[in-house]
Amino acid sequence: MTQPLTPPPEINHTKPGRLNDGRAFPRIWVVLLFAMLGIAMAAVFVVLPGMVNTDTRASTRGPTGIDTAETEPVSVPVADRTDDTARTRTETPPAPTVKQPESRPAPKAIPPSPVKPEPEPKPSSKEGPVFVVESEPEPEPRADPFVDTLSVAMNLLEKKDYKAAGIEFKKAERLKPGTPMVAEGLAAVDRAENLARIKGLRDVAASQEKKENWRGAEKTYGIILTIDDTVAFAFEGRDRSRQWAELHEAVDYHLANPARLASPAVLTEARAIQRRAEAGTGPKIREKAETLGTLLTSWNTPVPVVLNSDGLTEILVYKVGRMGAFTSKSLDLKPGTYVVTGSRKGYRDVREELVVKPGRPPDALTVVCKEKI
Repeated sequence: MTQPLTPPPEINHTKPGRLNDGRAFPRIWVVLLFAMLGIAMAAVFVVLPGMVNTDTRASTRGPTGIDTAETEPVSVPVADRTDDTARTRTETPPAPTVKQPESRPAPKAIPPSPVKPEPEPKPSSKEGPVFVVESEPEPEPRADPFVDTLSVAMNLLEKKDYKAAGIEFKKAERLKPGTPMVAEGLAAVDRAENLARIKGLRDVAASQEKKENWRGAEKTYGIILTIDDTVAFAFEGRDRSRQWAELHEAVDYHLANPARLASPAVLTEARAIQRRAEAGTGPKIREKAETLGTLLTSWNTPVPVVLNSDGLTEILVYKVGRMGAFTSKSLDLKPGTYVVTGSRKGYRDVREELVVKPGRPPDALTVVCKEKI
């Protein structure tokens, strides 16, 4: 069989490189692109090995600053501009020569002292593996002035330093007014201070009673009742002190005014007071009772008295009776002041005062009517 004949290809008579050829223009750009890529790769191969060798030489220098590492061949890419492809050749730079100083040898490097590692804890077969967990430190709590002040006040209250505790509780009250705990603390301080003050005043009153300073003790017990009017011992002590004070004062009054004992009523009253004083246990009141008893005995003991007259004058002794006319008469009179009068017909009456003191007879008293009417 005969095959059909194909027509011959057309011949393009246009020369390559002309601008009117549509396929020649893109080929030029492709060649330029590959040339630029080749230049870039050459630059990378030239610069990068130099930087690496510089770092390596810096790390291998000894204590003297000399590069002690062995010199290795460095591959330096060399770009051949005559061809489109880059050729690489290996160049070995000469090893640097350093002149060592002749007088001083190079100092030897001191090896670091070996550090003994701490042994790690071995897990126990029974307890299982031990895991060490490092916890983050907890932040310190912020200080609260109110809490700190209240804590100080409570500590002072426990130490029975009530004055300082009261000051701290008042500071806490100013920081947080109306806090129940602060109010309770202030009340506790008041109670403790009152109890301590009452105890001290009770000791003072007891000392005053022992010294028989009854008015002072009465006043002290009264102060205790102003602090707390429910204290029973203060009521009893005040009443007891008042009674003994009044007894002392009564005894002192009779001792200071013995002439009043000439009255039978006063004498009876003084005798009752003296008996009450004798029941006292203090040395002062018992001494006073004894003195008063002696005084009462003397004022109750009659004293001999002598009266003289002319036998014509009628004599009258008030509170005793009529004596009549006599020339001399002896009487036993209790101490006191007596009034003696004399009367005679045709004569003016006379009046004399007779003072009789305890235990000492007075001088003889003469009563005579001499003045005629």
